[in-house]
Amino acid sequence: MLRVAGVECEAELPFSGLHQLLRPLREFTGRLEPGERDVLNRVFGEGGGTPPGRLAVSTATLALFDAAAGSRMLLLIDDVHWMDRSSAEILGFVAHRLEPGGTVILAAACTGYTCQFEQTRIPVRDLEPLDRTAAGRLLDSRHPTLAASVRRSLLEQARGNPLALRELTSSLGSRQLSGSEPLPASLPLNERFRLLYTERVLSLPTATSRTLLLAALEGSGSVGMVRAAAGDDWDAEALAAAELADLIRLEEGRITFRHPLIRSAVVQMTPLPLRRQAHHALAQCLTHDPDRRAWHLAGAAVEADETVAAALEAAAERACGRGGASTR
Repeated sequence: MLRVAGVECEAELPFSGLHQLLRPLREFTGRLEPGERDVLNRVFGEGGGTPPGRLAVSTATLALFDAAAGSRMLLLIDDVHWMDRSSAEILGFVAHRLEPGGTVILAAACTGYTCQFEQTRIPVRDLEPLDRTAAGRLLDSRHPTLAASVRRSLLEQARGNPLALRELTSSLGSRQLSGSEPLPASLPLNERFRLLYTERVLSLPTATSRTLLLAALEGSGSVGMVRAAAGDDWDAEALAAAELADLIRLEEGRITFRHPLIRSAVVQMTPLPLRRQAHHALAQCLTHDPDRRAWHLAGAAVEADETVAAALEAAAERACGRGGASTR
């Protein structure tokens, strides 16, 4: 069994993935024909001469698999969407020429990314989120003492994503996990999730990023509210670009983030001054909703402000009147 994982920082380095995959098999290169051995040596950065073509590398790779295990292997490829193009093309070529019942390739990629394997027409299975019961079991197996309110919030934020269920708690303190302190409105993302979403969010045009931030902070999903807050900067194509990037869905005038963690990523990856500007723009459009307006005024504040403090206190009193004492 061989394992390899695509690495974002090596995505432009030719054959970096293939080098990682074949390295444990170097001891078997002595069983290859001289020409095949020479090709793989050049892939490993040894020897000179003309760079080998894709067919030569593919043939040599198949020969190495056969020499190492008689064509009976399991190749596990993770994050294939970050694998360098050269390696992905070779492995796609190899996948179509494996004998039934012999070597098997199992590759995993995140949705929303362009993947070289998509062009090989190999069988694909989309993994659906865990259902509520299974998600609860996974969360409880790692954190059996979570406060009930925290557990509900994490299950809602994770939406059945196993990685989220395992990783979201790593950025929370013990008092937050016990329910003694409230959870932040946007759960902090650790490095694994930043890597997962950074590329797609940062590659968006400026207008799309600004519109997406307004949608993330607005919360209710109202296209009309986002349009009003954007003002003269409104660009109808901005939301379409975000939907094309598989970050949001647009249905009947509502904006829904494909996953709550994308919303968190958009907020956390935006510089604080821009977040304050967005909060201020939304607050100006919410004169009819004093509770939400107070929250956005607080988000826009640069320093202590008695007017904002009074608005927050009034919102808390109204929440208590409705029975929402925890809001205060």
